[in-house]
Amino acid sequence: MIICKNCGAEVNTNYCPECGQASSEGRYNFKHLVKDILDVFFKFKDTIFPTIADSIKSPAITTHQYLNGKRVDVYNPIKYVFFLALINSFLILQFKLLDAYLKSQDVVQNTITKFYTSNISIVEMMSIPILSLFSFLFFKDKKFNYSENVILNCFLNGNVFIFGIVLSLIQLVFRQNSALIILTNEYFNYLSMIYMAIVYMYFFNEKTLKGFLVSAIVVVLNYLVYGILLGFISNFFY
Repeated sequence: MIICKNCGAEVNTNYCPECGQASSEGRYNFKHLVKDILDVFFKFKDTIFPTIADSIKSPAITTHQYLNGKRVDVYNPIKYVFFLALINSFLILQFKLLDAYLKSQDVVQNTITKFYTSNISIVEMMSIPILSLFSFLFFKDKKFNYSENVILNCFLNGNVFIFGIVLSLIQLVFRQNSALIILTNEYFNYLSMIYMAIVYMYFFNEKTLKGFLVSAIVVVLNYLVYGILLGFISNFFY
């Protein structure tokens, strides 16, 4: 007799009779990661809004539940971050919300930001493998594999996109105030980094000053490597 990891019902078949989840769901691994990537293109579930609510309220708990097998009622995390990245980039590009910020940058930063805004969805998704590598290496003693770190950072980046969407909607109201747009974008970047570090603390159960500092190092390293990579790639296009 097997206990379903999603709903807790007793299962003696290949699929849970209560929720339909496969009874063989084990630890999240590379096979699951490939399946979730394929699901982005071939499946659609209506669980995104409950997942948004749960992930915003308790990102660490939502990720742990997904990795531990509670997946039927949770939106595919790769599709989650991709969907939210598309909405976020649509608002930014459609309403030119970064134009004022672009004008405030020097030549080098402006080139990178132009490339970023022109390819925002793809570029944002590029950061997840990098961030996952750093979180995997710095918290290796927590025994989470690389694929599990990818899922954590999909939920985490998806949440940051939600905050970005809210910010974009607010900026639409004040879009004529260039100084405010520039200021809010600057603060948003810093607050996002702090938010990510705090989520790492809770997910990896390192709720100490040392845990926060290690988490902050992971986030800062990601931004540095990500920025260098963006600069390198943007030179080929601008």
